[in-house]
Amino acid sequence: MTPGARWRPILVVTGALALLATATGRAAPPAAAACARPAWVAAWAAAPRSAGAPISGVTVRQVLHLHGGGSAVRLRLSNRFGTRPLRLDHVTVGISAAPALASSPTGWRFVASPVVPATRREVRFGGRPAVTIATGADRVSDRVDLVTSGSNDVVVSFFSRDTTPALTMLAGSAQANSGWVSSPGDHTADDAATTFGTSPAGWSVVSAVDVLPAVPSGLVVAFGDSLTEGYGSTPDANHRYPDILADRLAEASGGDYWAVNAGISANRLVPVAGFTEKVQGGPPGVQRFAADALAQSGVTDVLLVEGVNDVIISTPVAEVINAYRDVVKKAHARGVRVIAGTLPPSGDLVSGDPLHRGSAPTEQGRAALNDWIRRSGAFDGVVDFDAAVRDPSSPGHWRVGLSIDGLHPNDFGYRVMAEAVDLSLFRGPRCR
Repeated sequence: MTPGARWRPILVVTGALALLATATGRAAPPAAAACARPAWVAAWAAAPRSAGAPISGVTVRQVLHLHGGGSAVRLRLSNRFGTRPLRLDHVTVGISAAPALASSPTGWRFVASPVVPATRREVRFGGRPAVTIATGADRVSDRVDLVTSGSNDVVVSFFSRDTTPALTMLAGSAQANSGWVSSPGDHTADDAATTFGTSPAGWSVVSAVDVLPAVPSGLVVAFGDSLTEGYGSTPDANHRYPDILADRLAEASGGDYWAVNAGISANRLVPVAGFTEKVQGGPPGVQRFAADALAQSGVTDVLLVEGVNDVIISTPVAEVINAYRDVVKKAHARGVRVIAGTLPPSGDLVSGDPLHRGSAPTEQGRAALNDWIRRSGAFDGVVDFDAAVRDPSSPGHWRVGLSIDGLHPNDFGYRVMAEAVDLSLFRGPRCR
């Protein structure tokens, strides 16, 4: 499909054909009843990674870039790594104005974004402005009437009067200016950003923003490690491969289909005994897949690119393959398709190798996994990222100009990855 092409209609499979799709292990398209009216779709997401610091009597403001829009929004808040219930006394959301700049000893830097006047809305939970999120749980807000588009950044501010547990921190490589902490007090109703400090605090608590599109839509969840999270791309530029893929999908579908990012740097698919979330890069992929991929509102497809961090630490290839089979089984049980990406080269791996195994054993494991991904038929489709970025004359290495370190892409490398994706692999917008 060419980037500007409209999406082809998707046939709705019912009756015997739907049973056949289920019997073969493939995810069946949505039933006609699911197409009766538009439904919530995640327009921004980030994966909960680990516990951070608590806050007390201050407001946190965060800027989140949407990939789709609609007539209303709702927020998903996470206390997944909290050690006790998290109470927030006030939460607001609005459209972000252009971020401001401030001088510092090292030069100019972004400061917290103001809110476009008249777009700020109070967020409620069961009709109330305050919410208590249970330990280890997520909570979804009520509907908030706020018109958004795929080009909007939204500002979410939350305040807690008392000392909170450790806030759940989210993956956010390539996002240097994403969250700020205010001077003491409830500043959720401030359109201006003058009470917020100049030191970014990272994304926390808000793990997804859902929108209510005018027509039934679909969603690709990009799931993986640092290659998905966007390590090495230009900060605050939305140059990760899922960002670029989201733009391609939205253009091809007329704005009815896009992608969100569920990558965590250093993440592994297979659990490793003795590794904490911070060392391991969040919960293992097989454990977080349901919450971070299948629980995203409106998900129709998952693009899975993960496994190289497993072979770096000598996880047997057979265990990684079993993990692949496990996530596919979980997805198909929910009617979600899984597209797998082959793993790009790691032949230059030197730093970031915690067990100092060197690149040769990692390359052997990577090659074995890629061969299985291409040949097994276990997935609903395959994107050959390896072929797109490798050096033809030295296949264990990235092409010159695409990588920052021989393992992670630069901006151009992420674009090459995104443009290697054949959009016809995905189901497309629901009910179209």
